[in-house]
Amino acid sequence: MTYERIVVAVDDTEAGKRAFSAALPIAKSARSQLLLVSVIEDLAQMAGETIGQVEDSHAQAMKHFEWTHRPMLEHAQREGVEATSHILLGRMVERILEFARERSADLIVLGGFGRPRLMGLGTSRGYDLADRVSCAVLIAK
Repeated sequence: MTYERIVVAVDDTEAGKRAFSAALPIAKSARSQLLLVSVIEDLAQMAGETIGQVEDSHAQAMKHFEWTHRPMLEHAQREGVEATSHILLGRMVERILEFARERSADLIVLGGFGRPRLMGLGTSRGYDLADRVSCAVLIAK
């Protein structure tokens, strides 16, 4: 199967790095586009925080993920792979699914921690993503 667009759920954990490492050679051989995705989870969980505190937390998370994506983008470029960075807001599973659908992704790559946990998604949320997606899913262990 040929993959034109590969969504890679990344962060600064070992699982996120494994996802990128698994996706890169696939993208290189298939001449695919890598779409690096990180999700800043619901800021609504910060109930009781001031608007300024929420904005500060959001800005810090954005900077963190930009910092996380940068070396991956540079590595992909050195390998001749087109890669773009996407930092999304919302619920992780829903946003990854929505993004993959919007971009007509052919493959979603996640890092795995053993069998039940997928890149910090946890058992139920990780399996929820795999059960609800219409494209291939690769879990990099």
